[in-house]
Amino acid sequence: MVDAYLADLHGIPVSNVFQVERRLDPRWRIEWTHLTGQMTYLIPFDQLVGARLPEVEGRPCVFLARDVYATLASAYFQASYRIHVFSGTPAEFVRSPLFGARKLVAFYNLVADLRDRFASFTLLTYESLRQDAAAGLRSVLETLGAEIDGERVERAVEIGRFENLRRLARTPEYANTLLSPSDPDNPDSDKVRRGDANAWRELFGEEDLRYIAQVIAELQPDAGLLQYRPAP
Repeated sequence: MVDAYLADLHGIPVSNVFQVERRLDPRWRIEWTHLTGQMTYLIPFDQLVGARLPEVEGRPCVFLARDVYATLASAYFQASYRIHVFSGTPAEFVRSPLFGARKLVAFYNLVADLRDRFASFTLLTYESLRQDAAAGLRSVLETLGAEIDGERVERAVEIGRFENLRRLARTPEYANTLLSPSDPDNPDSDKVRRGDANAWRELFGEEDLRYIAQVIAELQPDAGLLQYRPAP
């Protein structure tokens, strides 16, 4: 949505919105990052906190947080079917030191440690975006210091709707992008997979959920960042 908005705002014609980033004035360019938590780095959970990241100094940050269970479920499909860095069961994934619950909580603790080093820090949640995508987009644009135009916001939100993203993901314009499936014949490799906030219930068993809760209690993540509630 941010790329779509900036393309519209600056009058940059693109066949897919990811292309706009390379054509923006440097002051509008955004770095989308998982920091050292990126799964392809294969960094164990106990090596995340305390990482030296000078590139964050004095920069505005928008941190997108999501429900713990949904995040782990999404990460399982990403690691298993899109970037192919994990082969195992969902239960094994949750317990993996490279990808699972300990890694996720350690990542939140890393962000909490970095928080004061950013010029500004805006917390945005996946759940709030689902409820009001326009308000979420405005908050990101305000962080960037971008001009906010209501009609352009609505157009960008329309582009970012789940149904539209699913359609775009399988068009030639978005082939081989972050949006496209890694295997068109396997729906589990879709980036825009289901859009069901509770699909994790089908993936994790009761023992897995108890393990996640145990990890959270043990590692005590920043309560203001971690989106967690006891699983019903």
